[in-house]
Amino acid sequence: CITRVVLKMVGEHFNSIILIPFLNEFNKILRFIINY
Repeated sequence: CITRVVLKMVGEHFNSIILIPFLNEFNKILRFIINY
């Protein structure tokens, strides 16, 4: 089914949009803890 593939692509794109800023914040927190 084509709609299923489209939904999967949209889901992966949506996840990357959420995950990348989350990982950036996580790295900031880790650096802050390590520097502390």
